[in-house]
Amino acid sequence: MRKDQILLKVFRSRMSHIHYYLMIFVILIINAFLYYTNKTMDLRVLIISVVFIVIVIWFIEVNIARNWWAITDTFLIESKSILNKNVREIDFNSIADIDLDQPLYKRFLGYGTIYIRKILNEKSITIEDVDDPVRFINILQEAIQKRKAK
Repeated sequence: MRKDQILLKVFRSRMSHIHYYLMIFVILIINAFLYYTNKTMDLRVLIISVVFIVIVIWFIEVNIARNWWAITDTFLIESKSILNKNVREIDFNSIADIDLDQPLYKRFLGYGTIYIRKILNEKSITIEDVDDPVRFINILQEAIQKRKAK
């Protein structure tokens, strides 16, 4: 992998996991309600709920950290996995089309999915649930135009 200047590096949005955060919030509210109303609560239930919350937060963070995408001066870089190094460089000349999928709820929460189709019907690239996808597309298109002008 070359050492080009990275123009933008993105990870999955935490907003795409909002349903997990809401579930954690509900569990915390229920535990707090039971504690402050002096209801008897088995210690095992409290321990299980705390362990469950820690596991869910760990799952979210691993899911966010394992995939990232970067735009350099000459390539789009896609990296998948944490333990295994799986990095793919996509030359700008092989990019045929860029699409954005951002339904109303994703637009409201500020994230979206980008599909990049390559020339010759190779496997397309899916950049899932990134924050501010319009900015990512604009920077990618500017980098492609600068590369073609050279």
